[in-house]
Amino acid sequence: SQEKVRENIKAYCDRTYVPMIIVSSSAGNVEKEERGRIRFKCTHGHKRKATAKKDRPWQQVNFTGCPCFLNINENKDGHWVLTKLCLDHQGHIINRENYLSYPHVRKLTDDDLDFVKLGMEFSAAPRNVAVALSRRTGQGFKRKV
Repeated sequence: SQEKVRENIKAYCDRTYVPMIIVSSSAGNVEKEERGRIRFKCTHGHKRKATAKKDRPWQQVNFTGCPCFLNINENKDGHWVLTKLCLDHQGHIINRENYLSYPHVRKLTDDDLDFVKLGMEFSAAPRNVAVALSRRTGQGFKRKV
């Protein structure tokens, strides 16, 4: 299924510290004989349209033109197949520290969110909550400045 494909690619990204996002996807339609497809791309190779109203738009990930991508298509029999890929990265560093700094990787689980809420209920300093959360998850969290 498409969900399994997404989970497997996410696991691959977590294991290899490769920052991939879904650029496009479609589920397909059995009645119309359309098959599903997903395109993953390196976050540094996806050019985002600036939506800022001011002179200086905030950019979450630096665009470097990285060519890394994966195309995965659904067969007639319902299996998903990797049809095209390029795993060459350019213009950015691949390592654990950088990978854990990407916004789409730093999302909290429900348990971690409950942990943060509990810390705030007991009036813990945001710095201490961030340190405890970093130890708990292995990711580098900082308090919002």
